[in-house]
Amino acid sequence: MTTNYKYSQIAADGTITNYRTLYNTSASVQSVLSSIVVCNQTSSNQTARVAIMSTEGTPEIPNFIVYDASIPLNDTFSLGLGIALPSNSFVRASASSASVSFNAFIACNQTSSNQTARVAIMSTEGTPEIPNFI
Repeated sequence: MTTNYKYSQIAADGTITNYRTLYNTSASVQSVLSSIVVCNQTSSNQTARVAIMSTEGTPEIPNFIVYDASIPLNDTFSLGLGIALPSNSFVRASASSASVSFNAFIACNQTSSNQTARVAIMSTEGTPEIPNFI
């Protein structure tokens, strides 16, 4: 299994209740969300939200990892996360200004549905037989 490193970028649309997908994993990908950087490019304080969900809809209370965080004018904050994202996960973000940007940094592993792992416990070398597999 090969690890790929990715990043994703979006700008908010300026309405705190309108969420955009920052990153999503497909059915055959497992990812680790390493960090998110949020940048306020305005001359006033702004508010940001980030949620992790299994659908692309509107987040509910248990989905949020950041909720109404205040970002000072012309400032950036980063979240060091290390969150494992299973297949079919969505990272959704919103902010109170279209001049707030989100950057996600991700490590991904492509999985295949036809991969099989077999483990056998044996006391001697040789080809394992059915009773040896666990």
